[in-house]
Amino acid sequence: MHATYLLLWRFFSFAAAVILFAASLLFFINFAVGGFFASKMGAEQNDVLIYAIYPAILSAIVLIFSAWSLPGKLFELIGYFSILEKMARFELSWREKLSGPKWLTVMGPTGKLADALLWQGKTEEAEKTYYEVAEYSKAAGLWASFIVGPSLENYAERLAATGRLLDYADWKGRFRGATVSRRIIIVLWLAMCVLAGQQALRYTAQSVPTIASYLSYLGRYELADSVLSSGIEILHKFAPNARTEDNGFKIKMAQNNVRWGRLADAEVLYYQVMPVKDVLAGKHDAEIRDDVEAIGMLQELASLKMRRGRPDEARQILDKLYKLYPSASLLISLADLYLEEGQLKQAEEQIDKAEKSIPKIQDEDNKNFIRLSTQLRKGRLRLMEKNGAAAETEFNTGLLKVDETKGKLESFRLPCLIGLMEAAHMQSDAKKEENYRKAVLAETLKLQGSKTPLDASVSCHQSAEAMERCGQYGIADQLLTEGMNNILKATSADNPAIASYYVKRGEVALAQGHLDAAAHLCQKAVKLINEKALSSEHPAVLDANVLAGTTSLKLKMPDEAASFLWEVKRIVEKNGLQRIEPKVAEALTQYKNLLIEHGNEARADEVQTLLDKTKLKQNSYN
Repeated sequence: MHATYLLLWRFFSFAAAVILFAASLLFFINFAVGGFFASKMGAEQNDVLIYAIYPAILSAIVLIFSAWSLPGKLFELIGYFSILEKMARFELSWREKLSGPKWLTVMGPTGKLADALLWQGKTEEAEKTYYEVAEYSKAAGLWASFIVGPSLENYAERLAATGRLLDYADWKGRFRGATVSRRIIIVLWLAMCVLAGQQALRYTAQSVPTIASYLSYLGRYELADSVLSSGIEILHKFAPNARTEDNGFKIKMAQNNVRWGRLADAEVLYYQVMPVKDVLAGKHDAEIRDDVEAIGMLQELASLKMRRGRPDEARQILDKLYKLYPSASLLISLADLYLEEGQLKQAEEQIDKAEKSIPKIQDEDNKNFIRLSTQLRKGRLRLMEKNGAAAETEFNTGLLKVDETKGKLESFRLPCLIGLMEAAHMQSDAKKEENYRKAVLAETLKLQGSKTPLDASVSCHQSAEAMERCGQYGIADQLLTEGMNNILKATSADNPAIASYYVKRGEVALAQGHLDAAAHLCQKAVKLINEKALSSEHPAVLDANVLAGTTSLKLKMPDEAASFLWEVKRIVEKNGLQRIEPKVAEALTQYKNLLIEHGNEARADEVQTLLDKTKLKQNSYN
């Protein structure tokens, strides 16, 4: 073998080992981290084993194998052959003690030892060792090609270089069927390693946003944002034209910002990914009409507009989407928007249109989902009309439909039971209300064992709000405590979602007249809000200031109340809220009255102007 070719052989061997090591390390990290977060999110154990644990174990085995081979490849490349000899003898010393065929246990390190001896000029001892390799390779057959093929060719070239042509011909003839040219081996091996590296990078690009989503769901918003920001930087560095992947990262960042309460930042990212103004102007109708992903993205943006208290902008987006892609799910979104606005006639029109479209839906599961979704909205509509008897009929129909799906849509059972409890409360039917209350509690308890902790916390919060509306404050506080414990179980005590639970529990305490408890819970919420540096757009921030201001007034602390209520006004103005909760409007009214009492008529007029500019969100059920 020529010296140049030998150097290339050693370099490519080392490069292949490095690439394989890096690829297996990336795969191991991806599978291990993904499996950890999937288990934290409550994924099925079998799914975690099949899609995370087993691949991680396989990646770890390849990682160990590649790590074991790296030093030898490096020393071979830089010419430290004496160290290679010591490493080969050490490996032989423990491999000889293993049971099994010799070709399987000692043939590989014997070939390494022969090469190391030959490269050091110890030709006599090297030839003896090569003949040992040759004997082992007879039993190994084709496997010898991949285990010691290069070593066998090394000896063949040694014979040719020393003029022993008869011995060379005999050697090549003897092992022609058992060896494959090292040129083929290294090309195949390098190609395989490069392919593994490409797949590892591609999988990493896909798993980074997924892992960031897990972090976001678990309340680690800062870490999720950092992971996504780093991912985008790397993407821009190595693939500056990868627009699809770049947009994927931005959407994940936007979704994380929404959970984080940074709604304005999230909206900016959506506008970077999607030319929203041009879409609304009809400039991309042909493209959007068949792009389900783009339609879903615009639906997310409409939901974000609603959270920002801008229903008119949300309606504009939903109306445009329905013209491009008429679907029952969009009609339901429009119905929700009108219900929150208190526009009951328009909401009923959307619900009726959604119901009429159900027979056209091909997929049976989707058909049942839409059927139950419309049934819930009909019940909620009747409650908002203060028609408890009609609402009871709608929710009972919903329960029957849940039973008909035979367990496929059990998530609708709790909202239906809550609706029935509230309908009975509206009709002042104490006996029915008690029975439905017991059913709500039983269903909520059942969900604690069947759902993930985070989903179970949502069920607790949902039931607690209904109990509060029905005046069951003690039960509401118990459910809120249970929901908070579920979040603590799945995440940590500094999860920003805990702040919302503190505020809600404070509101329940205030409703019962427990002023000290309300103040204490409010303090805990404010402390966590400050520690996590939550944006003023996060709902917990506004709610905490409303609670603090209202509690301070009841505790006869007007100066402190004025400070908190001023902050309420500032947040409403800063966020440009067009719709506010009734409790926010009440807090602003209290602030106006407080200003009037202290003779500050000019400031009171400003507050009244703000109240006149904003509209109330209607009380929602379920």
